[in-house]
Amino acid sequence: MSDRIRDSFTQFYAAIEKSYEALKGDRVKIEDRKTGMLELLKSGVTVPTPPSGTGEYQELCRTVMDNARLQLESWQTLIQRKIDKSEFVNRHEKSILALVFADVNAGKSSLGNFVGGWNFRDTAYADLYQPHDCEVEEFSKASREDRQLRVIDHFPENATEATSTIQHYTLAQGLTWVDTPGLHSLTVEHGELAQEYIQFADLVIYLTPSSSPFKKDEREMLEKLFKMGKPVILAITKSDFTPPPAYRDGKMVRLPLAPKSAENRRAQEKYIAEQIREIRGNDNLENSHVLSLSVKLARNAVKTGDSDLYAASNLDGFLAQVGDILSEKAVELKMRRPKAEVNAFIDTLTGRSDAGWQDMLTIPQLRADLAEKSENLQKVLETCKAEEAKICAEVELQLPTVLSLAFRSLRDRKSLDDAEIVKAEMSERISKLVAECCRKGLEQLGGMVFTLELPPIRVASADGRGYQVQHMEQIIAQNVERDPRGFERLIHLIDRDRKFYRVETRRERIPTGDNFQAFLDKQLEDVRAEVRDHVAKTMECIAGECIGPLLECYQELDRQLAALTEKLDQLRF
Repeated sequence: MSDRIRDSFTQFYAAIEKSYEALKGDRVKIEDRKTGMLELLKSGVTVPTPPSGTGEYQELCRTVMDNARLQLESWQTLIQRKIDKSEFVNRHEKSILALVFADVNAGKSSLGNFVGGWNFRDTAYADLYQPHDCEVEEFSKASREDRQLRVIDHFPENATEATSTIQHYTLAQGLTWVDTPGLHSLTVEHGELAQEYIQFADLVIYLTPSSSPFKKDEREMLEKLFKMGKPVILAITKSDFTPPPAYRDGKMVRLPLAPKSAENRRAQEKYIAEQIREIRGNDNLENSHVLSLSVKLARNAVKTGDSDLYAASNLDGFLAQVGDILSEKAVELKMRRPKAEVNAFIDTLTGRSDAGWQDMLTIPQLRADLAEKSENLQKVLETCKAEEAKICAEVELQLPTVLSLAFRSLRDRKSLDDAEIVKAEMSERISKLVAECCRKGLEQLGGMVFTLELPPIRVASADGRGYQVQHMEQIIAQNVERDPRGFERLIHLIDRDRKFYRVETRRERIPTGDNFQAFLDKQLEDVRAEVRDHVAKTMECIAGECIGPLLECYQELDRQLAALTEKLDQLRF
């Protein structure tokens, strides 16, 4: 006759060993993906160096690039933190990490000790017990990098210590059973550490006590676990009762612990099944039938070798459920959590998920900001083009005065007849005028300040040959001293101071005016087309040398972020 207790544990251990072999032979290197992500974030993007220079747009570009570097560093820090936090999981990478989750006094530690075979000691099933160390981590220590572990031989039961520590053991190398503090300790007092363990769990064994099954806070936490994508086995614990004393042969006799009635169990299991159906994501529930368990009945069955009592405890059914999952879904379960973690990070970073982060931008958010800045610069370029006509008008308004001063200076220096001097001076003055008008116009537009050397104009049509001076001729008579003649010599002898003159006439050209205004008007007309062309080239230079590099800086970073998104997507599972 078969032994239900022995058969139950023999099959359970066989399932664990099968799970271990599957994980050992077909283990996916999840950490390689994380390392790959980190390398991509470190070397996949080189933030462009913005162009130098002063001005509103230049300063804005430098700020954007600095912020992009900070975002990259934040992403690197986040993935590095995920790699560092995998230390606990890496110690158990060849075993399924089963996290037992329940409220205080729901029977977590008792179930863990029974599954670990602690209750087989000193019984007929002692040979089934495989001694193993239970590691205990205090919350205050477990949250530090240098975690300190205490080693014990089983979980304390009904002890305050069990509500303030993380306890775990590895059974047959293929199952790491993690006993957590109570529900309220996990979510309030020690939430951050608890979330770390929940994050790395491959399977959650969720217990609810028969005395008050599936309270509101338990349902809320189960809903969170489903939302996290955690596979769950759910069981109702402490499904037993102590019958009232009975009188036999006139004596009061205490009756042994008994299972709750089949009707009671069915009602509770039906109630929980109905509640679960209302929870979104309930397809993560791994066991189709929620079992009512009694560890106390199972212990008593082990002590007495009572297979029927063991059957009433439903522990054989529970172990069969866990064993089936380990046998058939070990690799899937082991890889589901880390794959989901890798995918979730990539999806958030690349915008595939709308989860986002509160203190960091995602790649799409950063690219959207770059797109906005690029669009603004494109508008500046368009504005520059539109402003060209205004700047031309301003140049033409000032051009007569500039040329008038230049030609007067050349006239006074008698240099108008030297074509090279005329061209050089005209080119210099017009270049200066256009540069000043462009700078003034763009600074008024949007605070654009630039120090680039603008191209000079080489005026081809300017010369001084058309300048003419009008003259008139007149005869000028002039007395010229002469020597005395004839009788005049006698007079000269008497009066030595006496002088004698003759009248001489000459024709002389007297300037009466010039054609300066007409000449200036002609010069203005001749150079006007050249000046307009020069304004256009100057604006093009400003756009190409000032705005263009800023725009290229934004676009280059955007191209790299687009490539990074594509490479990260290739790391998804």
